[in-house]
Amino acid sequence: MAFNRKLIVEVAGDTRGLERSFSRASRQSRGFSRDIGRAGRGAAVATVGFRAHSQIHGTMEPLAPLGTYTQAQLDAFAAEGLTQEPDTTQIHLVIPLSLAFGNPSLLQRVGVGPLLKGLAGERQYKNDEQIDNQLRSVLFQIPANKTAQCFGLPDPNCFSVVSDLGAIDVARGRDHGIPTYNALRVAYRLPVKTSFTDITGNLQSSSLCVNALAIDPHIPRTLYAGTNRGVYRGRSNATGGPWVWEAYINGMPRADVRTLEVHPVTGTIDAATYGRSAFELVPEPVLSIGIDIKPGTSENIINIKSRGMIAVAILSSVTFDAPNEVNRHSLRFGRTGAEASLARCNKHAQDVNGDGLPDLVCHFSTSLTGFRVGDTVGFLKGLTAEGVPIEGSDAVRILEH
Repeated sequence: MAFNRKLIVEVAGDTRGLERSFSRASRQSRGFSRDIGRAGRGAAVATVGFRAHSQIHGTMEPLAPLGTYTQAQLDAFAAEGLTQEPDTTQIHLVIPLSLAFGNPSLLQRVGVGPLLKGLAGERQYKNDEQIDNQLRSVLFQIPANKTAQCFGLPDPNCFSVVSDLGAIDVARGRDHGIPTYNALRVAYRLPVKTSFTDITGNLQSSSLCVNALAIDPHIPRTLYAGTNRGVYRGRSNATGGPWVWEAYINGMPRADVRTLEVHPVTGTIDAATYGRSAFELVPEPVLSIGIDIKPGTSENIINIKSRGMIAVAILSSVTFDAPNEVNRHSLRFGRTGAEASLARCNKHAQDVNGDGLPDLVCHFSTSLTGFRVGDTVGFLKGLTAEGVPIEGSDAVRILEH
């Protein structure tokens, strides 16, 4: 504490003496260490991993029975910046976080019960790279113009100072000695990212305009986007990894797609374009996955007379987390992928191909795989934990001796 006080006094009084004060304070302070700025992994978790500002909603949405508030109260709420969602069964208020922050009298007027009911019915956001706009220039600022329209999305005309909480979080990380993003990924044995697209999972082309979105009801964590250049499909894995997008042509031109709908029963995708008619896309019935038969070997030689096991690695990707998504009991492996040859799967995941992602390794009884001399491909089939069919294949060389 003496060290810090000396620095503060010196800076406030005569900045020219800062170096002299630093040297004197360093000698007098007990426990001063040159390693003080080197953060360990525990500091990284506490300072970055658990900061959790991305989990905060930008609004609170109280729910109250009809008749809870008088019309005069509702008008006063509206004048103050609250809005009301259309609902014939209850009163659904929307309070911007900037309006609720440091405003205890609003809680008294809205009521604890309606506020708690609204909070209980809404899930928090993920701990990811997305931060609500209310935290990115509005929440901690003093309005320059106290009008209702200044409590929506950030408007620089409403505030004399703009401050981004996400940027402040980065600065706080530096204060704690947290390294750069990629340096921290390397410390945690994660692959280095080369662009912001790798992190956010946004569509990769800045020229794309998204006109419509549709959720696939049959394949979890799968979205379709209708853009000005055709349909794109986005996928994410079960652990909340980044979205990966790819052009989903499937027989249709790169036309301007204006509306998009996925049939809830058949799973077919109906895409209506601007000036190029409408198209029906039929998605693949199974999810293709990568596998590695006998990981660590190149020829994948299998002796069908052997009474041993064949190791097969089910490979993870940014959109598929094999150890957590595969229903292990559903796996079949062999000449056609229908052979019930599963013996066991390893309890612990391992990265067999060096991409930084954990893979699932399972073992199959050679005598039950049904391979014959001359076969060149081995097939693995099964289901995800959510019931989606999966299929993968790899080259094999069959011997009989």
